[in-house]
Amino acid sequence: MTSPLSRLRHSLKFRIAVIIFLLEAIMMVTVLSVTLRYSLSESRKQLGLSETVMMKLLGELSRSGLLTEEYDDLQPYIEQVVQDPHIDAVFLANDRGRVVVSSQHSYIGKALPPITNSPSLIWISHDLRNANGKVGTLVMRFSHESLLKTNQQLFNLGISIGLVGMCVIAVVGMLIGYLLTRRLDVLASTAQRFAAGEMEVRANLSGSDEVAILGRAFDKMAQRVHEYVDELRRAHDELEVRVQERTAQLADARDEAIKANRSKSAFLANMSHEIRTPLTAIIGFSESLLDANQSMAERVDAIGTITRSGKHLLKIINDILDLSKIEADKLEIERIPVNPFEILADVESIVALMAQEKGLAFRIEYDFPLPLQIQSDPLRLKQILINLCNNAIKFTHEGSVRIKVSCDRDAGALYFKVIDTGIGLSEEQASRLFEAFAQADTSTTRRYGGTGLGLHLSRELALKLGGDLTLDSTPEVGSCFTVRIATGDLSQASWTDKSFTPKFSPDVVHAPETLIAGRVLLAEDNIDNQRLISMYLKKAGADVIVANHGREAVEKARNGKFDMIITDIQMPVMNGLDATRAIRNNGYTGPVIALTAGAQRSDADACLEAGCTEFAAKPIDRQHLNELLQRFLRPKGKSDVEQSPIVSPLLVEEPDLADLVHRFVDQLPETVARIRAAYDANDNDGLRQQLHTLKGTSGNFGYYDLMKACQKMEFEIVAGNQPGIAPLLREIESLRDRIVLGLSRDVVNMSSRV
Repeated sequence: MTSPLSRLRHSLKFRIAVIIFLLEAIMMVTVLSVTLRYSLSESRKQLGLSETVMMKLLGELSRSGLLTEEYDDLQPYIEQVVQDPHIDAVFLANDRGRVVVSSQHSYIGKALPPITNSPSLIWISHDLRNANGKVGTLVMRFSHESLLKTNQQLFNLGISIGLVGMCVIAVVGMLIGYLLTRRLDVLASTAQRFAAGEMEVRANLSGSDEVAILGRAFDKMAQRVHEYVDELRRAHDELEVRVQERTAQLADARDEAIKANRSKSAFLANMSHEIRTPLTAIIGFSESLLDANQSMAERVDAIGTITRSGKHLLKIINDILDLSKIEADKLEIERIPVNPFEILADVESIVALMAQEKGLAFRIEYDFPLPLQIQSDPLRLKQILINLCNNAIKFTHEGSVRIKVSCDRDAGALYFKVIDTGIGLSEEQASRLFEAFAQADTSTTRRYGGTGLGLHLSRELALKLGGDLTLDSTPEVGSCFTVRIATGDLSQASWTDKSFTPKFSPDVVHAPETLIAGRVLLAEDNIDNQRLISMYLKKAGADVIVANHGREAVEKARNGKFDMIITDIQMPVMNGLDATRAIRNNGYTGPVIALTAGAQRSDADACLEAGCTEFAAKPIDRQHLNELLQRFLRPKGKSDVEQSPIVSPLLVEEPDLADLVHRFVDQLPETVARIRAAYDANDNDGLRQQLHTLKGTSGNFGYYDLMKACQKMEFEIVAGNQPGIAPLLREIESLRDRIVLGLSRDVVNMSSRV
């Protein structure tokens, strides 16, 4: 309960009175201040004029006395001047600064006192001169004490008048406030009673001023509010019911959000593990390759582990990127002619080896007839099937994994059933399996690993392909994932009723069997990528020139002749697209290959619009790069291969070893023939032994190119890369001929010298 004083302090009338009081007080203070300042200024001005006149009069009199040195005649005048209360002291000094006449006798004969002004004492000094110069100095000290007293009295009087005026103003302000707010008080009181529940109360104010208008408006409002109260009360019960329903919905949504947040947190923790696992293998085995004592078999095994871990890491990143594209509705789906048997052959080439490593049977079953061509996205269809097969193999310990293919011609749908004999799932586990970041339970993540994205991503892709992904699973029996995709128009499609056995080969990347010839300009800002791509190009037979950014590439393309240009898109100074446009504007008509980490259709379109011939995504697919080289560059013929003879440096540096070098070269054709025979007989063990021996002896006798070729071929044998062995064997045979030629020329030269 507020006190009357508190209510008054917060009332409008009090505020009006305070405002009037403050305004009048400010006005009164301003007027008094200006008046006092003006009075003081005028008094000082008049006093200053009087002092100046006094100085001039007394100065003229003093000049005469100084000239005649009649100081005693001046003393009475000085004594009379200081009778004026306004003049405190007078000092007259000669031209040497000695006081000769003064109202204060103690200073006569001494130097002038120090001149220091204060609010009540003002010093004025005036030099006395004649035609010959300065004859003396007159100094007067004036007292302003009476002026200060007068101003203080005026100030006190002004304060008294101001206080009385402010009291009067306060009373008048309260009276004005009361008169102005009297009817407002009535309106406020009525509003308070109405707010307290008295719906019938009204202000009933008369008149035509603003307050009366406000009162009548309040009365109308009160009447309407009174009418609406009953309607609000009737709606109250209905609203409460709706609130309860909405509260229940929000609670469910909150639970779902908490669940999703927990799933994402678990996903991030699991993702950290999934990414660190292949990274650990990549870093560890990369460091192991620096060990000089590591055997060739260990190096091959380490490189294989690095490759597998890198591809696994790339798959994780691709899944995350695809999911983000789907959630942003930016995933691009193609609709092109696709041979489903080729898709299945590619899937089998990847999955069959994984199943074989785990001791599982893998097969594809065809429910004929099947179309030879459908309209779909081959990349996304293959991605779905590989995801499902990987998942089936991961959760199957024994038995088999199979794909069953069928087609519903009338519905225009192709079905792929991925069936396993794995651990299976309960209904509760299966119900949340297709959610993002979800797995059957946390123990599944700990035991089997995985990101929880594969199945969710596969289902989203199946929906994008015009179908769906469903699951039928029984615990401890197995699972069946059914992928349905739209086939497009099958009215003109060819059908087959014959069994189809896909052929596949191990996924081994090797240099092209036919080397290419040409100069390639590589524009790439990353040093490691420069080294990697340059190595690929040189192994394919190309001469490589490197540019560190787009502008450098433009300059080198203008000043040199190149058969192909390969450019990264994102580079400093000038990006790849701008560089390509500039190179094309300069007249270059050869192939330009764009490299970029972006793999969307819009990225490819931007490259082609800039003038690029082809588009390749990072990380670099060496096989695809080799295909581009074979497509755009000519094969390297004998005229392109350097046929110059090879001479061992030992023949010059160590002449005593010439007989041993000659003996090695004489036996070299037979040694290479044994290597060829072992290769033709598919005797890899004998081939590897012959190469190992030749590698050591060729290096000892200074034939380092032959040593490196033997080392590469031995590596390909250990890696099981059969297609990569034949080109290296031909290189060894070519080096044999050049070494024999070099030794024969050396013998001729020695004979001529003799």
